[in-house]
Amino acid sequence: MTIPPIIKSLLQSNGMFPTGDSVMIDEFPFGNPDGSHANLSDLLNQDFVHFDQSKYSSGISAESTDLTVRVLVGAKGSGKTAYLRRLHDGISRQENQSIYVDPDIGRSPPETDPVLRFCSLFDERILTEKWMTLWRCAILRSVLSHVLFSPRLRKQVDRTVLEAFDELRKLVGLSIGTPEPIYSSAKNILFSCRHSEEFTRFANQPAWDSITYYLAESIHHLPPCCFLLDSVDEEFGHAPMHWLRAQKGLFYAVMRLLRHDRLGGRLHVIIAIRDHVFSSVLRSEHQNRYRGEPHIKVLDWGWDSISHLLRTKIGRLSELLCMNPDMASGGELLRWLGKDQIENKSLGVTESLEAYLIRHTRQLPRDIVQLGNALAAIVVAAKMSGRKNIASQQIRDVVSKQAKSFGEEQLKICTNQILSSNLSNESTKYEFSDLYTGNVEYREDMYEQLRRVLRLLGKDSFSQNDLKEAEEAAMEKFGESSDAMSVLWQNRLLGYSDAPISQEQFSEVFYSEHNLSEFRLPRDKPRYLLHPCLIDSVGLTSVLKRPLLPGRGAQYGE
Repeated sequence: MTIPPIIKSLLQSNGMFPTGDSVMIDEFPFGNPDGSHANLSDLLNQDFVHFDQSKYSSGISAESTDLTVRVLVGAKGSGKTAYLRRLHDGISRQENQSIYVDPDIGRSPPETDPVLRFCSLFDERILTEKWMTLWRCAILRSVLSHVLFSPRLRKQVDRTVLEAFDELRKLVGLSIGTPEPIYSSAKNILFSCRHSEEFTRFANQPAWDSITYYLAESIHHLPPCCFLLDSVDEEFGHAPMHWLRAQKGLFYAVMRLLRHDRLGGRLHVIIAIRDHVFSSVLRSEHQNRYRGEPHIKVLDWGWDSISHLLRTKIGRLSELLCMNPDMASGGELLRWLGKDQIENKSLGVTESLEAYLIRHTRQLPRDIVQLGNALAAIVVAAKMSGRKNIASQQIRDVVSKQAKSFGEEQLKICTNQILSSNLSNESTKYEFSDLYTGNVEYREDMYEQLRRVLRLLGKDSFSQNDLKEAEEAAMEKFGESSDAMSVLWQNRLLGYSDAPISQEQFSEVFYSEHNLSEFRLPRDKPRYLLHPCLIDSVGLTSVLKRPLLPGRGAQYGE
């Protein structure tokens, strides 16, 4: 196809250019789905969507300079990295450099193998406490290195204190002459303490109390110091239960530091953790202490916030990327795709296009971005070929393909979690952990086993008896203690309703930030439901009489 020069020029000026007979998107119209690799300027100025604090939760509406934040909580794809990068940039831009910010966001956590090895050193009952101790040591050692080797901080510390620090650093193994990131400090501790006795001696030496004392003495002569840690869950999928302990230990270490009467208000360690980790915290004896804690910001995406995100993203699209750019008054979907309704052939009804798009995602920003970019491509292709509209089947095909990928990714996350719950300490002692964490073929086989369990159900709505049969099949494949159904629940693929299976109108409940403490799937419900994305990724039959709207069931029909 020959592309007219004026069209080619328009495409290139909008970050798009033609290659052969196709159109390639150079810069994602809806943004880069990978927040860690997105251009920071684009992330802050074009991609990021702001939320009104009076309408949305304190997590997703958090300010870019909010120094009260200590913990960002969210699912994979919820935007933790984007929010952390935005916070790092906002704090770094404080006037007169009144705050010291570690220039780099921590993005290189320890690898999974040393994490597994450390977990094997201690009894299950004290493991989280040991991780908390390790992270406390890593944080103190890192801060000590910044005070000693960052010229900006060093010049503001009394010489006598510097001399004391110089002696203490040798006792805690700090030999480098440059600021040491917290993650690097943790890695070095894990490497040097290969046995439980070694770690106990290292962590209990009096030097740590001296370091804490001198830091408290000098901290008020220094600007507030900020350290941000991202990507602590990069390896989470390889060994979720072990990384859960590591992240819980980090969470407790950070919150305990916050409560320190002299360091808490001046030393800011800000971390991002998975929602499962915070859910586990809420199930402990400390749940009342952390529920509603203002220093913990939960990225609690729901139907309304995702709808706002989608509409705002569409509103920012250039005319070139919209089928009907002159129809803004008709709504965002009508302007973008040329329609705001779509036929649901399996149900024989017409439904809102916006609801159709959202319900096939996991209601996460990353899914909206990926789906939006895919639909933007067919808009460009239609306009390039001179067509005036997009066929509904084209939209359905794109949504089906994206939903399939969302479901498959989430099922693989579930598989890893189920397998890791069966990983014994003996296997980590003898370095057999790659059977679970490194053997791709083995994991793929277990992934297929989980898909077979879901195919036994065969439909998106089923009874309590059906659930019991699926549980028995899962225990046969994964072991008695696997609890695969609760894993599916925690990962928002399995929900329930209090309405009888025969009732056509009902409200659905899926795991969310509003019920984080409900870690196990309730077994006493009359109806259970599978997320719409599993219809495409597993091959289920929809038997419902109306579209399933996870997170918005109670509002259906409004």
